[in-house]
Amino acid sequence: MPYGMHTWGAQTGPNGEGWKYQYSVDKIRGFQQAHQCSPWMSDYAVYSLMPEVGELVVNEDARASKFSHANEIAKPHYYRVTLDNGITTEMAPTTRGVHLRFTYPRKGDAYLVLDGYFAMSGMKIDPAKRQISGWVNNQRFVNHPETFRNYFVIQFDRPFEEWGTWENRKDEVFAGMTEGEGKGYGAYVRFKAGTKVQARAASSYISPEQALLTLDRELGADKNLEATRKRGAETWNALLGRIAVEGGTDEEIRTFYSCLFRANLFSRKFYERDAEGNPYYYSPYDGKVHAGYMYTDNGFWDTFRSQFPLTNILHPTMQGTLHERPAGGTGAVRLAAIVVGARRDGRHDRQPRHFAADRRMGQRHPHVRPPKGAGSLRQGGDEQRPVGRCQRPRGMEGVLAAGIRLLPRVDGLDGTDARIRLRRFLRLPAGAHDRQQVLRGDLLTRDV
Repeated sequence: MPYGMHTWGAQTGPNGEGWKYQYSVDKIRGFQQAHQCSPWMSDYAVYSLMPEVGELVVNEDARASKFSHANEIAKPHYYRVTLDNGITTEMAPTTRGVHLRFTYPRKGDAYLVLDGYFAMSGMKIDPAKRQISGWVNNQRFVNHPETFRNYFVIQFDRPFEEWGTWENRKDEVFAGMTEGEGKGYGAYVRFKAGTKVQARAASSYISPEQALLTLDRELGADKNLEATRKRGAETWNALLGRIAVEGGTDEEIRTFYSCLFRANLFSRKFYERDAEGNPYYYSPYDGKVHAGYMYTDNGFWDTFRSQFPLTNILHPTMQGTLHERPAGGTGAVRLAAIVVGARRDGRHDRQPRHFAADRRMGQRHPHVRPPKGAGSLRQGGDEQRPVGRCQRPRGMEGVLAAGIRLLPRVDGLDGTDARIRLRRFLRLPAGAHDRQQVLRGDLLTRDV
């Protein structure tokens, strides 16, 4: 989803490897919650689910199942693949969760394996509630790993026939156990053969209670995956529909919207909503929970030349992006935190802020300045973006010179289209057609 706290996708690479999904690989070893903005950045707060038929296999290499791209559909709001063993997996994401559906063949035991990735993790299976909950601690660049946890909850619509826990260091299985924690701990359940199982999942960096609250808020009303999928398609279509293009070939238009889709994945929301709807977040810098907003996962490496100018056009309230460096930290900056400056209606409140500018980054890139007047956080909707004053990035000229012409009126978040005309020849990055990127095909040009 746009700026989603998590993404969900198929995993072809080993746990911990930066190349999570490669188009040239013909085996899938899991479907995972992910956050990675670059293969070199690695990931955090990851866990995966892998459906199996026949014998229970927990080892990530041994459980990998072959598939063909002919049996795979990938869109921003929906993913589906049928493995060579006959199992079909479908996923429709929300901002902080996912709706999954596993369809098993009629013959053979139907297993689902939850892998806790590397680092510490804890699992709890509740057969009476048809629920698996727990937490994972895998992370990088976090100042206080001892307080960092991603709490998840998965609600199933079918009963468990069998269950247990396991650990992925020695692949030891603990049949019948309903709880366990340790390095690389996971869980598994078995369903009736031939079952079609729906699973709704959500997670939180704040608490297990918040994960449950988010699950109910984002997926509680969805009786089936089609409802979640439809809402996701509408969300993406409304966002991508802020730009209308003319001219160019069909392939160029597909490429344009494919790139536009990727440009609206980051910066990632790192805040959550409490029971009253107020925003708050766990800070990876001081390990505490604060009121207000936080966004992350934008490495800023050359994004000031293209990503930020585009964001300023499409989301004019998203400004004032600055790097944060952990207190006392050294080395490269990995997280970009963004500050919200004002409500759309202009009113103010007095929520505390969490903002630490990296002055040295400002010296390296003198055209990027800290925002003036971005001193406090203001509450807004989930699509509220940061505002503030900053100099126009030098990359803006490059965007406009690429063959895109702005019309007089450009609005951001009020639903009005930001209309941009595409000239006859649209110049786009050479890697735009790379099939190892997240998606391929028509994206939202069809099936919406």
